[in-house]
Amino acid sequence: MKTLPCLTEEELWSYLTGMTKTDAREAIELHVAQCEQCFQTLTSLDFVSVAKESPDEAALIETIYQPTINAALALAANTTTLPTPATAWWRLEWLTALWVNHRFAFAGAMAMVVIAITIGFFSWNSFFTEDADLARGLLALKQATNSTRPHELRISGLAYAQFANVRGNLSDADMSKLEGARAALMTAVAKNPTPTTRHIYGQVLLASNEYDKAIEQLQQATQSAPQNIEILIDLATAQAQKGDWTVALAHLNRALTIDNHNTTALFNRAILHEWLKNETAATADWQSYLKLDANSQWAREAEQHLAELKKR
Repeated sequence: MKTLPCLTEEELWSYLTGMTKTDAREAIELHVAQCEQCFQTLTSLDFVSVAKESPDEAALIETIYQPTINAALALAANTTTLPTPATAWWRLEWLTALWVNHRFAFAGAMAMVVIAITIGFFSWNSFFTEDADLARGLLALKQATNSTRPHELRISGLAYAQFANVRGNLSDADMSKLEGARAALMTAVAKNPTPTTRHIYGQVLLASNEYDKAIEQLQQATQSAPQNIEILIDLATAQAQKGDWTVALAHLNRALTIDNHNTTALFNRAILHEWLKNETAATADWQSYLKLDANSQWAREAEQHLAELKKR
């Protein structure tokens, strides 16, 4: 089997979320078993900070990956000496030491396997398949919008990316990723139409400029989770992209009534006020935004908007 170089955090994340092909997964597992550096990286990935941008992603990580992550961290913390790349992972003495140090953890793991089999393989497999679709779609959405964002208005939970005010501002490669995300989320919603799956599916549709379909999913999501600010923000963005600016503004006002410190809602409302020629309200929102966020790349855009308003 081909020897791999050390893996990046993104490659390890793709491995954990089931996006890596079977043959590649085997190569990764063999490499991590022999590479102390990659083992330590795998067990120390900061999934919590990754999830901070999106409550939906945070919930997904908490329910699906966090138990595995906690177990891996506990194992890493109690490991006395890991084999170096030059020391074969199958060496008898290392395996013996591993069993002595972690026999209770292994026994617990075996008990969990027995319980899982007792509950029923098919229901267990279905549960993880549904959430794998959700994770795969979410990751593809983030990758597709990593370099350029599709709209001037922000989509909740996505990292900063510049907005190119041109038709078809996403590349063919990014659109291809969105197609993959769309397929994965369509499957996830069909299997388990929760507010979370509908929300992320709506985000993918929004990024793909399918505004009517996005609105349909986001409206159903907000009916089940009326206090979810991120869903309201994205519903407002979909309505605004259709030209329903006053409806969009109402959604953002509602979101800011729930949390008047939400920077994404403030950012988008400031832009909407500009579109509606309400320069006083736009100026107030940009100033409020910069009190909450003065250092990010989003803040640099806010400063540019504020400077332009002062010139008028």
